[in-house]
Amino acid sequence: MAHTSRVGGVVALFLVAACGGSGDAAPSTSAATTTSPPTTLAVTTTLAVTTTLPPTTTTVVLDCDSYGEAMKGVAQSLLYQTFDAAAALERQQGDQLADSLLAVSAEIGRLSGEIESLGEPFAGYDEAIALMLQAIEMDEEGFAAASEAARADDQAALDAAIATVDEGFLVLMDANVALATAQECSPEG
Repeated sequence: MAHTSRVGGVVALFLVAACGGSGDAAPSTSAATTTSPPTTLAVTTTLAVTTTLPPTTTTVVLDCDSYGEAMKGVAQSLLYQTFDAAAALERQQGDQLADSLLAVSAEIGRLSGEIESLGEPFAGYDEAIALMLQAIEMDEEGFAAASEAARADDQAALDAAIATVDEGFLVLMDANVALATAQECSPEG
């Protein structure tokens, strides 16, 4: 399919990297022997438990390296969502494809909240964060538009939406370069 050119290539790379051996499980057998007659047990239990715990807030103070690792986690999440969408584009059509792409869009949309939850960024991360947020926005909107196009069976609109996702993917690559630079963490950071 023409609309999966870049996204499909990314999935192919992911699948090659993900392939690996699986562990062998040793078969196990067990024999159960009963000598007593079957019993019937009727138990009626009604439990009404209400527990309200006060909310807890844990503040984790990240250092520069930990902040960078957390940002890498967000970037990987975005990439994995792109893999999921590309797989759906290859295997699904119509409403099923539309539902999958909409779910991906929603998951991508929550990633900006993950960035915000990391707190005040360390010096040097501004460019990486700005690019990451831009990539998230482009992919969230692109997959939402692709979902609508798939539901309407509008191939031209689907191709245009995937082009937006492709651009977002390129912005993500730029964000990863900026992130790698920021992770060098100056002694003041």
